[in-house]
Amino acid sequence: MFGVYRTFLALAVIVHHLLAIPLLGHYAVHGFFILSGYLMTLIMANSYGHSPRGIGAFATNRFLRLFPAYWVILIISILIFLWVGDKNVQGFRFVMGLPDSFFLWLQNLSLVYANVKPSLVQPRIAPPTWALTVELFYYFLIAVGVSKSKKTTVAWLSISVIYMLGTYIAGLNYDHRYATLPAGSLPFSIGATIFHYKDKFALVQEKLSTTSSVIGLYVLFLSNVGACILVQRFTANSLIGEISYFLNYILNAGLIIALIPGRVSIVSNNWDKFIGDFSYPIYLAHWQLALLASMLIFGEPLNGLNLNGLIVFIATLILCGILSLGLIYFVDRPIEKIRQRIKRRRITAQETKFVQPTQSSRTAESI
Repeated sequence: MFGVYRTFLALAVIVHHLLAIPLLGHYAVHGFFILSGYLMTLIMANSYGHSPRGIGAFATNRFLRLFPAYWVILIISILIFLWVGDKNVQGFRFVMGLPDSFFLWLQNLSLVYANVKPSLVQPRIAPPTWALTVELFYYFLIAVGVSKSKKTTVAWLSISVIYMLGTYIAGLNYDHRYATLPAGSLPFSIGATIFHYKDKFALVQEKLSTTSSVIGLYVLFLSNVGACILVQRFTANSLIGEISYFLNYILNAGLIIALIPGRVSIVSNNWDKFIGDFSYPIYLAHWQLALLASMLIFGEPLNGLNLNGLIVFIATLILCGILSLGLIYFVDRPIEKIRQRIKRRRITAQETKFVQPTQSSRTAESI
């Protein structure tokens, strides 16, 4: 039941960007990272295995899941940029625009930005794609076995904690804990740890895996952001911000642990998956579609927490919904048939080795 959760996180990113609500998107992005650490470890263990063929099948299915929809969004984005003009694109979001060199085009097309802090690579046609570079980096590490066993996963988690502590000792700023490749290590390793120790969370799951508990965790996620914003607005206490940042890891991990058993019935399984399918397109396309909405309605690039910004935000949600439906029905679902064939071949190979894929891994593979 991770579909609603993923779209909740994607919407949090949109609110952060278009309505200028601090921290909300940052906390959501690392929630995505924790979830990816869990799911990718799950499907490598239960569906693919770490043999060269298993890694190849995993990579192929990840490519088919991420890139066709992304490239369609790129084409739409390029058309928007050409229509509104470079000045309006830059005025709306300074990191957004068309690449001006072959190398920048290659990075935008591949989702691999050649910098330890991927967000420094500019312009990006879809600004939030820097986080996909982090995702791809840790997909690779998980595929080659960094979370293959409890022992390697605990070692990875320990190194991640040491890195985070090191950023404080070295006096490094917030970006080194949020937006760099090493910063992604802790949330991904937390997700992988949840997979290996999910049986240990049985008592916790029994209490958390209820509709009221899950809704409560969503509320706590938002409350944590709101409380941190208020404290930082009226005081200069940076410690509260650091506590809030790591509390976010606990809350997102709690949500994932609560959702693993699949007992929470906020919506049916089919609706949960359908809602979750909106998360990727709206995450990738919201800046570009907000620019389009702003130009169509006001004739100039506008966003922010004001009346015009709210109008642009609502229009963007509508456009995101329309685009997402088109991608779901005309891109994702046809490609899903290919992905299912690849998955079935790997499941057959795993069953031959007496490794039975679980229902959870089958569900995760559609993400």
